[in-house]
Amino acid sequence: MKRGLVFSLCALALAAYGSSAIAQTLDVSLNLRYNDPADPTEGGTFTMVAKVNNPGTTKGIAAVNAYLSNINTTGLLYGAGGNSITNGGAVYSTAVTGGTNLLYGQDVSAGTVVLNVGAGGGTVLATDPLRNAAWNGASVLITGTFGGTRPAFITSGSNSSDGNLFTAAATTTTPEATGASVDANSTFVVRGDSLASLGLNSNPAAGIAAGDVNRDGAVNVNDFNILAFNFGKNAGANGWDQGDTNDDGNVNVNDFNALAFNFGKASGSPPAPVSAVPEPATLGLLSLGIAALAAASRRRA
Repeated sequence: MKRGLVFSLCALALAAYGSSAIAQTLDVSLNLRYNDPADPTEGGTFTMVAKVNNPGTTKGIAAVNAYLSNINTTGLLYGAGGNSITNGGAVYSTAVTGGTNLLYGQDVSAGTVVLNVGAGGGTVLATDPLRNAAWNGASVLITGTFGGTRPAFITSGSNSSDGNLFTAAATTTTPEATGASVDANSTFVVRGDSLASLGLNSNPAAGIAAGDVNRDGAVNVNDFNILAFNFGKNAGANGWDQGDTNDDGNVNVNDFNALAFNFGKASGSPPAPVSAVPEPATLGLLSLGIAALAAASRRRA
């Protein structure tokens, strides 16, 4: 696929018509969900989301031109609800030095476009799955998979990731009249849910907590129930989601100990001091849990 074809199909979306002096802000995040947070080398899935930082001053995203390393080019999908340009029905992607160029763009030649993507339009994540409220309400642009190396936004030659927004002057019939597009002041970040991922929340060193089996941001009885159901079993694929939070292939007392240590904590919070011990009430609950797990293990023996 020639880059000229890509840009001709969304020229109106990607071109900045002399309005950069009033550029609006666009935030783009590549959200990573690891197959096993305890072993990032197993790869996982990504969701590229975006959010207009000052809704009401624009009508959402016209295009995002992203340069990424370490993503797979098969199985890419656009988020539903937009009027995305496609390459024969597929996501526009081009191999570039050091990675892949992904293009999301509203197809201004194919009927009504969705003018408020990034500001409540398209496929919206009402709650950020990585638990940073600043990303609540972001729109899904592209989904796909990645392998054993963490993806990153890159510069390829003189090219780097950027975006454009429809302005308030746009309409559904003439979405990009000359002078109505602005070159967005864009930021691009990568966030994930491994044990050591950066950018999970406001603490950049915090990762998901061992024991947060269901990845909901808290280590609690819901995680204990999952671990208890699988206790004594071989974890197999997706071991973390079965309770194998140390990635040794089995759901056992070592996983329970990790859950017990973090019980009642927010997942993604800074680690507790070494001297920290559970509260007395928690100790009682965990003692009951150990007895229950032991009994369950004997019944299965």
